[in-house]
Amino acid sequence: MYALLNLQPLLDASFAIQLHVGFAIISFFVGIMIFWRRKGNTSHRRWGKFWVLTMAGTALTSFFINEIRLVGLFSPIHLISVFALVSLYMAIKYVRAGNISLHQRTMKLTYVGAMLIAGGLTFLPGRIMHQVAIDPFEAYLNASKLGVSTGISVASWFVVLVVPLILAVLVVLSLNRKVIIDRLR
Repeated sequence: MYALLNLQPLLDASFAIQLHVGFAIISFFVGIMIFWRRKGNTSHRRWGKFWVLTMAGTALTSFFINEIRLVGLFSPIHLISVFALVSLYMAIKYVRAGNISLHQRTMKLTYVGAMLIAGGLTFLPGRIMHQVAIDPFEAYLNASKLGVSTGISVASWFVVLVVPLILAVLVVLSLNRKVIIDRLR
């Protein structure tokens, strides 16, 4: 029997990594929900505030993760965290000033940059999320009778798993909810 996920690498990781992953997972799903639902009402504002807090938590906890040290304690991925924090601030500033269009664009770019691009990078070989999600999947396919060879390319699984997820979320972000509902009727 094979598990779809191996949580042991995450459980063995530092508390900062565990907290970061927790914030990121919550931010990922709450973000999708916010982009899908109606905008401007009380529910949107409440969920939006919660999402900003979880995104800020995701970005801030990343500064305590220093496994890839390219410049002192930091790596280029920490630039995405700075981008996310500045973007969150700017998006709040825009909505308070009544510039809804810039607010929406900034929030979408923040989601794509911080959740999809940075999140996608965590599934590359050698990273903890790769060990959690990709390695067990490869082990299952290698041991199953699906005729899959044991030399499965990790890069191919990155393309198979992460790219479709990114495209699906981009579709949700780019389409108007009303247009989707009208098409379903």
